[in-house]
Amino acid sequence: MSKLLDPDEETRAKLLNVVYGHDQQPPFCPDHVDTQTNRRSCATCNTFHKWYRRMRMRFDRQGFRFLKPERPDPKPPACPQGRSFSTHYHECDACVQLKRWDERQYSKGRRRGQLRSVHDLAPLLERLDLLERRGMINADMAAATKGAVSFDAVRELRAGRRTQVFGRTYRALMSIPIPDRPDVMFVPDAAGSLVRSVDGTGTRRRLHAARLNGWPIHVQAARLGWPKGTVRNWAHADSVPLDGADAVAMLYPALMREHGGNTHTASLARTEGRVPGRFFSEANIDDPRYDPFVMVEKPWGLRRRLRGMAWLGHGPEEIAAEIDEPASLIRVWMLGGPAPAYANYVVTPVYERLSFTQGDNTEAADLARHMGWASPLAWDDIDMDKASSQPRVNLPSNGSGRTSHVLTSTVFDALDGKIPAADLLHAEKATVVWTLHRRGWSDRRIGAWLRWSVDLDRARAAVAKFREREGISGFGATTSESAWESKHGLILFGAAA
Repeated sequence: MSKLLDPDEETRAKLLNVVYGHDQQPPFCPDHVDTQTNRRSCATCNTFHKWYRRMRMRFDRQGFRFLKPERPDPKPPACPQGRSFSTHYHECDACVQLKRWDERQYSKGRRRGQLRSVHDLAPLLERLDLLERRGMINADMAAATKGAVSFDAVRELRAGRRTQVFGRTYRALMSIPIPDRPDVMFVPDAAGSLVRSVDGTGTRRRLHAARLNGWPIHVQAARLGWPKGTVRNWAHADSVPLDGADAVAMLYPALMREHGGNTHTASLARTEGRVPGRFFSEANIDDPRYDPFVMVEKPWGLRRRLRGMAWLGHGPEEIAAEIDEPASLIRVWMLGGPAPAYANYVVTPVYERLSFTQGDNTEAADLARHMGWASPLAWDDIDMDKASSQPRVNLPSNGSGRTSHVLTSTVFDALDGKIPAADLLHAEKATVVWTLHRRGWSDRRIGAWLRWSVDLDRARAAVAKFREREGISGFGATTSESAWESKHGLILFGAAA
């Protein structure tokens, strides 16, 4: 007799729900667990047991082994004292329930052929070392597992006294999230004790940025709950205790949302040359290698965001007022000049706010169209900071960006007013204009609908010039549909109004 194989999940689901879908699984008996033992005295158990025997015979004919479905067995709540049930089960009812549940899971895993122990501990030890570098000691790691792993187990594992661990222990330790902080070092304090500390760059930047926003050190110390002398030392220290750095990082967003009101502190911080908080992001404020004033030769993301806002009619003067920079400098950045590293971080929030609104600077909008700059919609779902990224615009077929391939869905979206003319390929734009004119739309209405220009008179003239160049007659067109299709190779749609 050939050995039966264990089907994968897809094959098992197909056999149960498709091949033998006419014979659905009956409900579990709410009163009994062992259906075979109780099938003679319980009708529900008897029904389930007969179904199981039928499915086992059917799977046997297919060459597969059929395992009896497992009734729902949710995990009991964790120990209220946070202890591991492996050592605390004789003292706590919750740990007793957890231990019994774990034994049931072990039995089910063995029936499926799953190993209980894990012998390859290299990935686990590497992750635990990373957790330690980020400031977590053995007790913190054990606490992060919420009672699944004891402190003694973590200590023995890291000391090399264990060569294998249970699968649940491995999974619990590997699921501990990595703290989002710099690597932790152990620095001796005045008494000679080792204190978990981190690089003080991020803490210094946050404290001085809050001073620029009108928050004196003694006020920050009071809100942190630390002595003002200690916090004053952190503002100049190379390393800061881990708990102090975490406290400053948690308070920092609240201090930056509103001005502290102390203009003398803000003026003093400006005299010292402190860097404002808007020059940093959460990703780089703790990085000692990041210099906000280093010049970037090709700031792709900054350039594209400024040009996208110009396309909508937001000129350099408006953006300069938003970020407190001279308008002449904004023009240099917009036209492709070098920019400091901080520029992208101060422009991005403005771009996210203004990219959904129409501005009133027609000169900037016309310049953007004349230069062929892409609108914000053209960059939707595209990484603007990546140098090789291309917008969804009408680009020449030179091996980069879009080619002359027409998308029918894009034409429909343009007819619905969702896509402006600047984001359409030439053939798509011609199709949209031809279709709207067949519906009886005027040049002015088409220009406004496709957002050809913020100036409606210029939009009307541009549409008329485009129709004349493409041979598209106005309402009551003389160009036949078949002639247009044969010329452009397009399938047109939309009935005349």
